[in-house]
Amino acid sequence: MMVVWQQTVQMVDMMGTTYFLRIGAVLILCALVSGKIRADATLPSSRSYGQSLQAWKAQVRKLQGIRDRLAVTKGDDLATLKKDYLQAVADAKPALRHFTTAAESALKKGDEHQQEAADFLKQRMKGLIDADDYERAFRIGTFLVKNGHDNQVTLESTGIAAAMINHFQQAREYLKEADQKQPLSSIGSETLAKMSEMETNWKQEEKIRAAESEADDLPRVRLNTTQGDVVVELFENESPETVANFIELVEDGFYENLEFHRVVPHRVAQGGCPNGDGTGGPGYSIRCERADENYRRHFRGSLSMARTREPHTAGSQFFFCLAPLSDLDGQYTVFGRIIEGMDILAKLQRQEGKSEILPPADRILKARVERKRDHEYRAVPYAPAEPAVSGDST
Repeated sequence: MMVVWQQTVQMVDMMGTTYFLRIGAVLILCALVSGKIRADATLPSSRSYGQSLQAWKAQVRKLQGIRDRLAVTKGDDLATLKKDYLQAVADAKPALRHFTTAAESALKKGDEHQQEAADFLKQRMKGLIDADDYERAFRIGTFLVKNGHDNQVTLESTGIAAAMINHFQQAREYLKEADQKQPLSSIGSETLAKMSEMETNWKQEEKIRAAESEADDLPRVRLNTTQGDVVVELFENESPETVANFIELVEDGFYENLEFHRVVPHRVAQGGCPNGDGTGGPGYSIRCERADENYRRHFRGSLSMARTREPHTAGSQFFFCLAPLSDLDGQYTVFGRIIEGMDILAKLQRQEGKSEILPPADRILKARVERKRDHEYRAVPYAPAEPAVSGDST
């Protein structure tokens, strides 16, 4: 049972990783979201470790039972059973939250459940990293290390999560310690090799953000999505034309009910296409400001314009960075960043292209400007253009 529930915690927890349902020769790939766990969440006093474990195992058995039925079900019953499976995953999240808290408590106390609890939390952290939920992965990783579970995999995973959220000193320490125990994976090695560059870029960004915070006058837009609200602050100082275009589209209601049609794990969450497939736009293109001398870089939570491989082809499509993406710096126009709702990134349905076997794409329900400077915001078309198609490079 241990292996089964360790696999299922990843299935329920992950949003960028897939779970697999075999129907004949068909492999169905579906992505799921993780429920929010507060750092200060506490387990109800009436529920013990054993009770929480049993509740979680009961949900695992339910999920496994539906998966087994999916393997032999055909016809109209298949669609109903897939809906049942998605609902069962949603129902399992409270049990997962409770058992996570119980596992942390058991590990901290050092009681007879500590090894089982540690194994569970390691799987939990892996699922969170796969879901691009680096903040929570880092919290669990540091908790494991603090409580003596500092094997190579835990140290490396915690170091990678730390680097993704700009905790570079801790990232460097964890990755170096992991490398002393056992050679790092290719991802760990690449992260460590890029650490100095990442840290330098972040320090420059911090200075800019500090000045912006002092001025406190940049435009802000709230996106109400199917997973919750995201508030973005727009970089009008560096990208005035892009910001003006975005604000005009928001105020015109352009983005309402548009999907995040392309959400690629560890890369981007892209939206703003009226066709829902990456081929649409507002009917014009705008100048690409990414080559201007004061361009901004791509960090986790950065907001950037999507375009074709040709410059000056962006229109309405944008993307959020799920992780730092230095390979895109100077290639795409970064025109804002998330200041509220970073956790929503991990919850967005992972997908690339339309599929009948994936859950529906998440959408922007409503977008509104929360504040802007005292002047008119109007798009400045660069030239008539074919609708922008999302570039492969993101």
